[in-house]
Amino acid sequence: LNWWDRVRLRIPVMGRLVRAGEIERFARTVATLLRSGISLLVALEVVESTATTRGFKQAIKGFGNAVAEGFRLSEAMRKNPLFSLSTAHVLAVGEDANDPAAALEKIADSQRREVEEATRLLSSLLEPALVIAVGLVIGFVVFAMMLPIFQIDVAGLGG
Repeated sequence: LNWWDRVRLRIPVMGRLVRAGEIERFARTVATLLRSGISLLVALEVVESTATTRGFKQAIKGFGNAVAEGFRLSEAMRKNPLFSLSTAHVLAVGEDANDPAAALEKIADSQRREVEEATRLLSSLLEPALVIAVGLVIGFVVFAMMLPIFQIDVAGLGG
């Protein structure tokens, strides 16, 4: 991971949002491609271009290499720290049932809910900060307008 990706993934709420968004996009796209009859290797090559962080691009490339060597996608996913073990377990169950696309859709739905929850949390955290920032701007404008009036008044009384 480059430094910007590490920073984005370590910011408490933002990291959760970025990670869930990447996993949702990955799972939904692979599921759609598999349902369309595309092979898993080709689907992974296509999905690699949809990742927005270098770490996820490298992870997906690694998944493609592992699948080409004969490993299951869930096994490769289990070894990658960007993907949770529960995500790999859900996919493993889908692979055992011979329907990885359904498992990937469940993963994508789960991550979509995670994105929505993180977005709500982020907006609830930003609201008070925005109110304070707007209050400071308004206070500065009022102070800037009143300062000349007080200076004129003080100059008039002193002279």
